[in-house]
Amino acid sequence: MGQFTSRSQVPLKGPGPVLGGSIRQIEELRLFELRGARYLALPLAPVSFVIPEFPSGIIPVTVVSTPQGQTFNQSWVDSNIKKWIASDDVFQRDFLTNVVFISVETKASVGLTEVSDHMRHTWDTNWCTLVPEQLVGLEVTSGPYVFWNGQLCKAYRLYDDPNQAFIVGTKPQTSTGFENLRVSGDFYTSLSLAVPSRILPDRSAKRPLEGLRFAVKDIFEIEGLRTTVGCRAYYALSKTAPKTAPTVQKLIDAGAQLVGTLKLGSLITREEPTESADYQAPFNPRGDGYQSAWSSSGGSGAAIAAYDWLDFTISTDTTGSSRRPALANGCFGIRVSSDALPSEGVVPSWSYFDSPALYGRDFAKFENMISTWISPKKELATELPVSLLYLSDFLPVKNEVQMKLIDNFIVDVESTYDIKIEKLSVAETWKANKPADVDEVSIQEYLEDVGVNSFCYGVYHELDWFRKEYHEKFDKAPYVNPVM
Repeated sequence: MGQFTSRSQVPLKGPGPVLGGSIRQIEELRLFELRGARYLALPLAPVSFVIPEFPSGIIPVTVVSTPQGQTFNQSWVDSNIKKWIASDDVFQRDFLTNVVFISVETKASVGLTEVSDHMRHTWDTNWCTLVPEQLVGLEVTSGPYVFWNGQLCKAYRLYDDPNQAFIVGTKPQTSTGFENLRVSGDFYTSLSLAVPSRILPDRSAKRPLEGLRFAVKDIFEIEGLRTTVGCRAYYALSKTAPKTAPTVQKLIDAGAQLVGTLKLGSLITREEPTESADYQAPFNPRGDGYQSAWSSSGGSGAAIAAYDWLDFTISTDTTGSSRRPALANGCFGIRVSSDALPSEGVVPSWSYFDSPALYGRDFAKFENMISTWISPKKELATELPVSLLYLSDFLPVKNEVQMKLIDNFIVDVESTYDIKIEKLSVAETWKANKPADVDEVSIQEYLEDVGVNSFCYGVYHELDWFRKEYHEKFDKAPYVNPVM
């Protein structure tokens, strides 16, 4: 079997009185290593079953839960173990040193001897036992665990963040929300992120995003955490969030596991790596590894591009904050409509144009993620448009293959819905209908700075409260990047 080492971080104990109050233990971190992979063991609620044969210490164990109606036999057990080894990066063969079977079938114990003998010969298992389902809660499902001095703990694999895309790693959600993981990585200056097993629950209803791991841009409020918005001055005023933003909570309720929050351009603005004064910019994994991840959602793009243990990331987009990083980091991204999801609990950039966005590596999975995230509208259009506008300012395009696709689409729309195409030139329409007091300029010239000026005005005044409160508290102006 593989080498098993552990490290438990506990407070020091010493003789003598404590001056100025009493020592309060913050937490005990239970860390261990198995075949070079680092793990975190998190205690579960006390379980009813007792295993007196187990020695004290740290014992790797696999829980195998048998669903209702499933025959308990070695063929079924083998099939599951092989599937877990192939698909789960947390589970590994060494957890099979000891096995706890959970069964709802009262006759399952009849086959335990046969299965135990098979486990010893096939999987080098030392010890097996069977526990009736009524003695454990739904929290104990199939997967890798450890008994830590008699207490059953769930095993989470620790991954480093060498691309430095994360602001904070989180512990799994509890009844009081999320907590800072407080574990550093082996890679110097890196955080560690704790990821759960991908083995799906077997005795409870499966949810559409079960087993997927994700992280969010650090402007979404997460219960139990403070937001930085990529700015240390903002963090100095930030308070612990009392609840998780509904946009994020919806994903959690669907079974996705939040593992941390991600870096961004300071105060949700465009910021290149050499301008990132408060937090080092994330490293784009493409090219030579030193390209800009772009912003403001650079952490979201870099993380999904760099780490295959992460399934998707959540960001936002106002004037390109998600589109640019998707391009730079070579990943898929989708910006949803601005009103498709609630803005509650999301720090605004420019409220009129703010929109959630999602990054992923596998576009085939987007349908499930997006349809779960955004509830389909029940209201359907009952009237078809009178015509479909064909903007001659932009069409036809020079690419013949692309233009053929567009032409075929137009023909399909016309024939399917009996809608006629109406050609329109925005430039000519402007020329014929421009305000009387406007000189002979094109619409491009007339609107040249409208977008950027409106954005700068909106972004600046969204943070009026921040500058005011910071000055009142610290008697100085906050440091912000040059864009702000």
